[in-house]
Amino acid sequence: MQNVKAVFWSLLLAISIASCFHLIYSAWKDWQKGIVFLIISAVVLFLGSGLIVPIAYYPVWVQKLSLISPLGLLNRFQLDFLYENVSGTTVIWIVVLNLICIVTGTCLYHFRKKR
Repeated sequence: MQNVKAVFWSLLLAISIASCFHLIYSAWKDWQKGIVFLIISAVVLFLGSGLIVPIAYYPVWVQKLSLISPLGLLNRFQLDFLYENVSGTTVIWIVVLNLICIVTGTCLYHFRKKR
């Protein structure tokens, strides 16, 4: 049962990261510009979320920004998952983030495609 739970949380984490990047990519009409912006924003999001360098090493204003960053939320979810301390509130926020990113990204993609 523990393995099923681990697979479920891992899939939720992977879908969340993919949906965030889908939203960023879909904001551009030209696919080349979308990929460039996606790479730049991924670097900024990864650095600001604590995935590469711990948040404690950053200034206070960056620490506050990491609280609202999608990857910061996913990083905290990953830590909770590793320590088996996942709360229902965190899962609800992750699902809401997924729905917002998927719906907005899909709408942007179809809107840009029609133009």
